[in-house]
Parts: sequence; structure tokens; C-alpha cells
Amino acid sequence: MTKQLTTQNATITTAAVEVKTLTISGKQVTLAVFRQLREQPLIAQDGTLNGEPWGFVNYHPDKCGDDRFAHVHIVWQRGPELLRARVDRNPNFEPGGRRRYQNGQYLKVEAVEPFRSRDTDRFLIGSVLEWLCGEAAECPLPQKDANRWKAQHDDYATFDSGHGFIVLAKASAAALEAANTHTRADVALAALAKRQGERPADPGEAMRWEWQSLEGLQVEADTAVAEARAARDALIAEVTEWGVDLAGIREAHGQLVEAEAARRERHRAARRALAELPQLFIAV
Repeated sequence: MTKQLTTQNATITTAAVEVKTLTISGKQVTLAVFRQLREQPLIAQDGTLNGEPWGFVNYHPDKCGDDRFAHVHIVWQRGPELLRARVDRNPNFEPGGRRRYQNGQYLKVEAVEPFRSRDTDRFLIGSVLEWLCGEAAECPLPQKDANRWKAQHDDYATFDSGHGFIVLAKASAAALEAANTHTRADVALAALAKRQGERPADPGEAMRWEWQSLEGLQVEADTAVAEARAARDALIAEVTEWGVDLAGIREAHGQLVEAEAARRERHRAARRALAELPQLFIAV
């Protein structure tokens, strides 16, 4: 009868040539016994270790040795329980790492994964409001079309974290509407100001200038400005509901980015430390 491998009866034996073997009650552990160990993650989501690692085994119990993600299988201890864990060489936010997608499939990470959270979205929304209130020179949302009838911004924007990854943020519907209506109002006011000016010398421009109705442009501008103000007020109401001012939003965003940078570094450090573990030999 195969004995259960536990921290009470399992030991690591070092031979004269520094070959470490995993034994149970004095006998070298077999592949069958190793496979009985429950597989649990050794590295937590926050980059810390869930227990004490013993060493790695040059054996792939799930026939995963030839897959495209470099990894090792590590024996580790959590309290009185002995476990095993697959540890990928690259974390899932760096190139070469693996990420789970639909239907249990894994895909290789091709570029450094961006970071996004609720607070990064709020930072973007708050930045849009700052621009609308004249506290920032440019809209943080990329503009797709400057045509006065189709003025549109993307609802996603990116920021440099300063730590080798980008921060991804998505604007709310209210922020996107406020940005778009503001841009349309600017275009309408510019068209009105041009019509109120002197007749252009260029014949083509002069023809368009004469064709445009000053009264019509005034109505369009008034309507666009009213829509922009209403959209801005709706965005102010949304941000007010958060119960934090823009300075607080910016501070929370900064703290979150720093925390994410520290988390990623812990993952890297954990893998560097685990790479120094000894190999544990088990019987075939």
C-alpha cells in the first residue's frame, strides 16, 4: 500500500555529491506518490509565497513538459500539508507568460500587460472633467474625428505608469458624452467666428463663406454650447457621487499604480528566489 506523503514522514536527504532526494519513511519517493500531492498555487496573486518551498522536481505529472510555457514543478509546505505547484518562469503580465482565456485555453502573453482598475477609470473621468473646467490644456481622451458633425473621442486612454507598464482606463458614458459635446461646441463656435469675420480672399473660401447663413450658424453654436453645458453638468453630478474630490482621485490613482508596480516586482523576486531551489530527486 502506497504511503501518504506528509510533512511528518517526508524528508530531504543529501548525498555526498549534494544530490537531494525526497524520501518518505527513509525510502525515496516515487512518481506515483508525487502525483498524489495536491496541486495548489505557491505564489499568491499579490506575489507573496503561500508557504515554504522545498525544491523542484524534474518531472511533469500532467505531461506538460513539452508545452510552450517554461515552468517547473515545486514541492512546498503549508502548515502540516505537503503540496506541489506549477510555477511559470514568466508571470502572466510579462511576455512569455500565459493567461487563461475562454474554454480553459491558454495564450502566450506577447507584450507587457496593461493595468486597469476602477480607480484608473475614475482618474481618467476626473481628468476629462478637469479639461472641461479649463484646468487642463488637452482632453485625455484620444480624438477620432474632428468633423464638427462627427466629433468623437475614444472611450479608452492610456497613461505611462513610470514602471514599465501602461495604465489602461475607460471613460464612463457621461465623460465620453461631455468630451464629444464640448468638442462639437468648439467647432461650432469656430465656424460662427469665421463667418462673423471678414470675407476670405480665396474664391473657394469666399463662396462657402457667403453660402453659410450667419443666423443658422448662430443657432447651431447656441445649441452645441447648451448641449455641452448639460453634458458637463451630468459629469459633475457623476463625479460628485463618488464623495471624493479630484485631488483625492489623483492620489488614489497614484497609490494604486505604485502598489501594482510593487506587486509585479514581488512576482519577479519570487521567481528569482525559486530558481535557486535545489532539485529533488524521486524514484522512477
